[in-house]
Amino acid sequence: MTRTGFITILAGLLGFMSQLNWIASHGPDSIWYLRLALGGLAGWGLAKGVLWAWVRFTGRGIWPGFEGFRQGLAKPKVLYSLCFLFLATIYLLSMGGHFYSYDDRFRFETTKAIVERGELLVSLPPGSPQVYSKYGIVQPVLSLPLYLVGKSFLGPEEGFEHFDQVMVSTFMQITTALLMLVIFLILRELKYSKRVALGTVVIIAFTTMFWPYAKFYFTEPFNALCLMFAFWQLMRLKSTGSNQNLLAAGVSLGIGGVNATMLFATAMPILGLYAVWILWPRPGGVCTTWKQALIKIAWFIGPMIIGLAFLLGFNDFRYGSPFKTGYEGDRGFRTIIQDGRPGFSIPWFVGLYGLLFSAGKSVFLYNPPLVLAVACLGRFMRRTKAEAWVVIAFCLVWLVFYCKWWAWHGDICWGPRYLLPALGFAFLPLAEALARWRQSSWGFKSLFIILVGAGLAVQLLAISAPFAAYFQATEGPRQSRWHLLHYVPHFSPLWGQVKTVAKGMNVDFYLQKSGLSLWLAWLASVLGLLLWMGSGKISKKG
Repeated sequence: MTRTGFITILAGLLGFMSQLNWIASHGPDSIWYLRLALGGLAGWGLAKGVLWAWVRFTGRGIWPGFEGFRQGLAKPKVLYSLCFLFLATIYLLSMGGHFYSYDDRFRFETTKAIVERGELLVSLPPGSPQVYSKYGIVQPVLSLPLYLVGKSFLGPEEGFEHFDQVMVSTFMQITTALLMLVIFLILRELKYSKRVALGTVVIIAFTTMFWPYAKFYFTEPFNALCLMFAFWQLMRLKSTGSNQNLLAAGVSLGIGGVNATMLFATAMPILGLYAVWILWPRPGGVCTTWKQALIKIAWFIGPMIIGLAFLLGFNDFRYGSPFKTGYEGDRGFRTIIQDGRPGFSIPWFVGLYGLLFSAGKSVFLYNPPLVLAVACLGRFMRRTKAEAWVVIAFCLVWLVFYCKWWAWHGDICWGPRYLLPALGFAFLPLAEALARWRQSSWGFKSLFIILVGAGLAVQLLAISAPFAAYFQATEGPRQSRWHLLHYVPHFSPLWGQVKTVAKGMNVDFYLQKSGLSLWLAWLASVLGLLLWMGSGKISKKG
């Protein structure tokens, strides 16, 4: 990219983002698509004209130090920082600034109880009996600094009421941006180019369920971050052989297990086997003797044992038994699909069909680019067989685990939220589509564009307006019509959200109340373009 091209594209993006900010602040009108197109063209054309006039009448070049600037952007720490900041800025632009479910509220109230009363007991609604939240303690504890910052801003300033809740809700925007950065690092570890890795991450970040769940205070994005970070550290171990990578992976899995108990039963065995394969004594391997392997294994499993011991003690503190999790009594109402029993009581084929192919909860319906990732799995396996098997095993175990859970659907939520941690692994093969883009047929390229566009449209529906009202209006008394939401196309939450957005409801963006959204939109444009420049090749060695 030339320096003049950089400036003109930047100006066009600024024009586009300015109009997008206007739409977010005032709501879409009948010519919203013209606003976006003309805003981008106006910015691009104005910059092009100014640059042409400058060169024509002065005869001087523009920005002599441009190449040195690009080399500075390509430095790993700068590039990774730009990646995180760009993603976090977009996620903050679309934040709701409030909670969407009782699950969210319980976690927030736990944080609040720790700060305000020095205890863990909460009551929802206020005045009801106080209980311990059944959800993991890690997320509420990590949200303490955000709560304290929000509390310090509480006051009469118009447009920023309940700012403690607003600040705590940003935990997910930060977490999801960090998760996308880790996926970028994993793809770089797999020897994909910076440009391919970045393109893949942008597709995952904005055309899959990760974008809507960056608004919600659920645990799934944080669980995904713990799992993907551990996977990345184990991949790093193959080249470094360092105990620090093993310790970091173990700590990440231990923290994830404390936050979500099922990680001990699902993810840890798979990543544990992957670690054993890496450490298996072999000539030229990470370990050459069993003594070395056992010592390194201790570095890996030690933090997980500590995490498990803490979880058992915490369960004993809350429920009087280390083996109670708080989920024992969870159950739905009896319907024509389920009998209302708790636990893993659903026939496996009911949940499996629902998670994969149903009209209301199919993971492919809510993540259209996943079709491309599955199609690229063969090429991905030829590039890296061991990691491909980890991806396959992780996705299969996650499916088998949740397809029998009575609430396999995770409602009220956008798509099959319980599958979100597995999507981090499932989308890794998508990088093959971009890596072989020039060799791909026009048919594949067309399918790629259609599915990515469909994914973006699906997520824009989710972030634009709250969808809980449609669930509550459709489910009926005692959830008697929930099966319609899951299996009947006419009642699909996706179609329901289309109708909700078409009614012209207010956009669910908290920052539309302030001028900060405009500055963030411009900042996102600049960061995105700088990131794209830094990810390109600087020289033949770059």
